[in-house]
Amino acid sequence: MPNKINKTGQYTLVPRGKLLVSLAYLGKSQEGSVGIYGTPDGLRNLAEVLMMLADLKQDQLPDHSCPGTEGFHVHLNPGQQLLEHSVSLTLGRLDAKGDGDTEWMTSQPALVYEAEC
Repeated sequence: MPNKINKTGQYTLVPRGKLLVSLAYLGKSQEGSVGIYGTPDGLRNLAEVLMMLADLKQDQLPDHSCPGTEGFHVHLNPGQQLLEHSVSLTLGRLDAKGDGDTEWMTSQPALVYEAEC
């Protein structure tokens, strides 16, 4: 069964291989990094999902699946498409459906999580 997004915006992401997403913060500086590690099959599957998103015709999706002010996105979850010890991962289009505006995402402040190290 392949990864797919149907014409109503519902998607199926089939786990293949192993994929781990990790998040690391360096002290109180708030500098961090995201690591994505996988087996060859897991990395190929991630690439397939990214290509599927890139090729998606957002304008053809109904507004309940992809509002005209946002880009389409999918969720990869620990224990489902990702290994159990992963953090969840959202992959999506930066260009908004309709006008292609990128401000819908880039104008919002980044979320900052504080943690004691």
